[in-house]
Amino acid sequence: MMDLEKYAGNTEFPVIDAGTYECVVSATVKTTKDGTTSYLNIGYKVRDDVDQKFKGSYVFEKLFKDKTNPEWYDLTKSGSILITQKDKPGYKTTFDEVDEFVQYINGICLKVTVEKTYDDYSSKEINTIKYLSYKPTALGPYVDPKKTKEAATPNTTDTSKVIQSGEPTARNVDKLDIPSDDLPF
Repeated sequence: MMDLEKYAGNTEFPVIDAGTYECVVSATVKTTKDGTTSYLNIGYKVRDDVDQKFKGSYVFEKLFKDKTNPEWYDLTKSGSILITQKDKPGYKTTFDEVDEFVQYINGICLKVTVEKTYDDYSSKEINTIKYLSYKPTALGPYVDPKKTKEAATPNTTDTSKVIQSGEPTARNVDKLDIPSDDLPF
């Protein structure tokens, strides 16, 4: 049994040591609390598929609208994030919409330098991303250890029950035996 009471409502992330980390990006467009503007919220997850400290920790960065092109978010930082992918298949730098850009950067891997800073507003130490510290990674794509672990776990599903209870899927069936008389060809 898991008691999650102590985690309920916890929206703070622990501060990690300053340093350079291999990360995977997750980005989303959010609106400020007062609803007057939006920003690009980028989460850098310290990769947990490689050997490094603080695996699975997050550091966040907000990119606000660019002053020269208010339809986009901080062009200098956005472009610097993109350039880390220039040697990867499917690399691109032209996007019709912000959503297309967000989809493109979600899941990319790169290295960032994290700093510790004292935030006067919240009166506590926080993590920030060092300005334009985005670097390409020499590592391959991110492999979620949880999904790898699930895939390595033998499937114990009884296929006869799956077939009777609904449509079989690749997730719940190791082998599907269909009599040749039932095949359409």
